Amino acid sequence: MNFPQQTPAKFIAEIERTGTRHATPAGQGEIVWRVFGRGEPLALLHGGTGSWLHWVRNVEALAADFMLLVPEFRAPANPQSGAADHRRADRGGPSSPGSTSLSAQIHALRSRASPWAD
Repeated sequence: MNFPQQTPAKFIAEIERTGTRHATPAGQGEIVWRVFGRGEPLALLHGGTGSWLHWVRNVEALAADFMLLVPEFRAPANPQSGAADHRRADRGGPSSPGSTSLSAQIHALRSRASPWAD
């Protein structure tokens, strides 16, 4: 896909339509995964907290050869303000990467998004 005339929002929407969304349990919450493409699984991990949008410019090219597994490690909300509390992200909150091992997350994802599971 080449969208030189599109707005960023339209570009993101086009890329998002090419994938699927899955959730795996993590601690008291879940981790959301975006899955794009087919082929050997390739996990794209970003540092800290955030979403699949860290990789939006890479998805199209990589999804041509791989099944991309892209987690969203968002900071849990601060109970008082409702805003993301990045200080709590590594303390095992609902969508903290530290609340469940990555291998357990990918195993759970394989059972849900099983295009490559036999």
